[in-house]
Amino acid sequence: MISTNFKLYAGLSILSFILFIVTALLTIFGFGYKLVIGSLIYFATTYISLKYLLSVRPLVLLQLVTFPVILILLFFNLLDFKSTWVSAPSNVFLLLSSYASYFFYKSKNYLVPISLIILALLWLFKGEEKFKNIMKYGSSDNRVKEKISILSVYDAIGKSENPLNTSKVVILDFWNSHCGPCFAQFPLIDSISKKIDTSKFELMVVNVPLNGEKKDDNYELLSNFNYSFKQLFALDSNIMASPKIKYFPTTLVIKQNTIVFRGDFLEALKYLKIK
Repeated sequence: MISTNFKLYAGLSILSFILFIVTALLTIFGFGYKLVIGSLIYFATTYISLKYLLSVRPLVLLQLVTFPVILILLFFNLLDFKSTWVSAPSNVFLLLSSYASYFFYKSKNYLVPISLIILALLWLFKGEEKFKNIMKYGSSDNRVKEKISILSVYDAIGKSENPLNTSKVVILDFWNSHCGPCFAQFPLIDSISKKIDTSKFELMVVNVPLNGEKKDDNYELLSNFNYSFKQLFALDSNIMASPKIKYFPTTLVIKQNTIVFRGDFLEALKYLKIK
């Protein structure tokens, strides 16, 4: 017969697992929402469990709440670290919230939850964006200064082009066929391309093919939408090395063969003061 304690332990661990899945769904609204709401949920869950499950030792109970989270994080980070690092801070806050709840339960010191709230707000309004920019683009504020001499790209009919061979400010948006956010921002790029001052700016999108893809396949993906922006295509993913592209979509602003901005398209427009 399964003991009552075992049922209790298993139930609490399963509850923690379910709560993690629920808070993970909040990322559709942004990781900031997950951080704030998830932290409150885990703080409350840990505190309520400590207060009412008196038959379980506090440290054991804390381990039961946090162990499923640690296990899930380890699994997904080992499986695909590149796709999960963005959520790392908000997941860490779930664990931090449980530990803060434990210390609050033991000490009844209200500075513990207050400090947690201040830390979460500081991260949400100051730290999160800088962290994402550093991990995605290599700079906390998107500003860089890197020389680049040539990019080997081709137009739709296979003619070789060097988009840097101009005195204008060059805006390049890099995308691949598996990038949902890339496709989502194409209408905006198209709208900007129709009203941008072409005497000052060159706006182009650059496709980076995945393994086994051909240029014509990716050209067909956009041809049905009649976008007016200029489309360029790389032969392979080696093009990512020189401009240091490691995330899609990435927008580069290039002036006189120098990359001065690396980030997302909206931030690039703000940087260039294009409305």
